[in-house]
Amino acid sequence: MEFFKKVKKTLIGETNDGKSSYLTAGELLDAIFSAFKERLQEETTSEFLLYPTCFYVYLHQSDYDKRKETFGHIVKAVVERFHRYIRKKMLSYPGYKPHATFWRIRFLPYTEGMIMENSGNEIMARQKEPVIISMLYSADLSENNYGAENFVATRRDKSSLKKDRYNINRDALLGIDQEGGCFTVKFDTSFAAITNERHSLEKKAGAILTITGGTFFGVEEGKNKYYMTSNELHISGKNDDRTNMPIIKIDNDRVLNPHVQIKYFAGEELYKLAAFGPVKCSERTVPLSTGDNVLWVNLYNNSDIFINDEININFKINKKK
Repeated sequence: MEFFKKVKKTLIGETNDGKSSYLTAGELLDAIFSAFKERLQEETTSEFLLYPTCFYVYLHQSDYDKRKETFGHIVKAVVERFHRYIRKKMLSYPGYKPHATFWRIRFLPYTEGMIMENSGNEIMARQKEPVIISMLYSADLSENNYGAENFVATRRDKSSLKKDRYNINRDALLGIDQEGGCFTVKFDTSFAAITNERHSLEKKAGAILTITGGTFFGVEEGKNKYYMTSNELHISGKNDDRTNMPIIKIDNDRVLNPHVQIKYFAGEELYKLAAFGPVKCSERTVPLSTGDNVLWVNLYNNSDIFINDEININFKINKKK
């Protein structure tokens, strides 16, 4: 039995603690996505969304040999993860359009005799430690070009890196163009549809609420706006589970269910507000309402609604009803 355990460890690259001695597909996928997020955070500002679309992924030769059959699947999965993350981020950037039309990822083996320099520092890919260089725009990733701005990779010997041939079910990797270890994937065309949908929603909204000092709970990351398209809206805490009316929830234990009601009175052509917990509207304290006694106050354009003196919601009338 011990003999077969040793054979198993040798064949699949397992260590004594049961962990793989090689870079796993999941670890490689996570490493590429982490490089994407880190660069996005460096390049993005409050005015524009920017991120890398081209990646050189240098792997230790043993990891490269172990993972090369899964490169296409890793690329497909990580690009889908890129798209999901961008969809969340773009909600804070009206009119956003991608700065590139495709992703490009190239996997390269780090072999003995190769010297890589990044901004003058010599680096190397160790086992289970890939080196990932990201670029905002795609470079020429042809067979003999390893260069990128501030990054150079060369070999001391005259041998070249050969392209690998894969036996792949193309239907499983639909939309991915492959040439050797270089993969090209088009951007998700639904980005434009999402942007158009948001613009359409904004046009339909009678009012727009923008929150600071907190976040609307249970919506996409980074979303701090709510487009009010109905005539009534409740603002509650995160545990309000009612489903019979529009509710925006705030992840704050001090916010009541409901804490604020906003309603459009068509006969008067006015928005009004009622408070069931501590609320100030444009620095004036709003009288407290109860279930049987709702006290409405006028809610004007560009009003600031303060909940518990810590959460501010700006209310802007978007158009006349």
